[in-house]
Amino acid sequence: AESGVTTNSGTTSQSPNVVPAVMPSGTADVQSVVAKAGPAVVKIETLAKQSSSSGRQSSPYYNDPLYQYFFGDQYGDSNSGNNGGSNENEGSNSGQLTPLGIGSGFIFDKTGYILTNNHVVEGANVVQVTVEGTNKPYEAKVLGKNADLDLAVLKIEGKDNFPTVTLGNSENAKVGEWMVAIGNPEGFEHSVTAGVLSAKERTITINSESTGKPTQYKHLIQTDASINPGNSGGPLLNLQGQVIGMNVAVSADAQGIGFAIPSNTILQVVDKLKNNQPIPKEPVPFIGASLLNLSPEVAKELGTTLTEGSVVRDIIYKSPAYQADLRPYDVIIGANGTPYSTSQELIDFIQKQKVGTALTLNIERAGQKKDVQLKVGNKNDFSSTLQQ
Repeated sequence: AESGVTTNSGTTSQSPNVVPAVMPSGTADVQSVVAKAGPAVVKIETLAKQSSSSGRQSSPYYNDPLYQYFFGDQYGDSNSGNNGGSNENEGSNSGQLTPLGIGSGFIFDKTGYILTNNHVVEGANVVQVTVEGTNKPYEAKVLGKNADLDLAVLKIEGKDNFPTVTLGNSENAKVGEWMVAIGNPEGFEHSVTAGVLSAKERTITINSESTGKPTQYKHLIQTDASINPGNSGGPLLNLQGQVIGMNVAVSADAQGIGFAIPSNTILQVVDKLKNNQPIPKEPVPFIGASLLNLSPEVAKELGTTLTEGSVVRDIIYKSPAYQADLRPYDVIIGANGTPYSTSQELIDFIQKQKVGTALTLNIERAGQKKDVQLKVGNKNDFSSTLQQ
């Protein structure tokens, strides 16, 4: 059913099958959430020396990889043209600070500790924070940051009683629950939007403009609260005014799809970020072999009658596959007695296992079927780029 019928008078009458979205009874409304949490939401502006920003000041969101992913490089052509003839200017303005980006953050400790995205402050030489109700920005120190989780903790000095917001329990948040986003989209300070929690456990992968490497965001919260560039780092709040997530991105091609890092992910690492301590990478299950699908051509070369399976192409030195004596040209038929017809099916199975889990790979080698025993390893312990 349509959401409503527009009459000749310009008014809209509701279809009898439509139930308007309303706030649940007995709960706080958006206005009270904003009154409670809004003062703790800050605007973050970054500056970089011209030599390091390389003309990126054409857009205040140029250093935001999520902006690049969802909205495209709208400034790349003009920037490349400017850079081609800017050697003289770069030499004369070397070291000059220019605007790099705009984002959001929130104060979680009254002494001036702020949480935001790593990509909001990445590449910045100076980070300035504007607190609601003040005109002069504070200069912030980046205490700790982590690119894999896209999180950073900043510190501002000035008083010991800044307004704060509390990190809630994202595990308790339910799909369909109302959410409120506060931030600085497109530089419009303290903009407020509301929507529902659309889904949990979403995963997206982007290519970082600053590192050139793909970053995978896991366990994200999806919301239909309107989020735009500049919202990055701002809070996604429940109706109790608790932070359930940190806003990171919205898809421009699919209206009403925004993403936030869940608060429980933040809570696991916030103390380490405050103290600039290393954060262990999340274990990535792998066996240490690159795999190919068994095509008819490959099967003919190997002299096998098999029509499905995964062919071992390479083995990483000292990996679980190496230790188990898995060899190139082995054909992996399945694992633990379950057949897997393609390499992707086998990889998906391996990636669902916990590091240290014992596996039995069912293989064919030189026409003979046999089993290979190994334990799933952690890909982070190896520098190779092989997939599995």
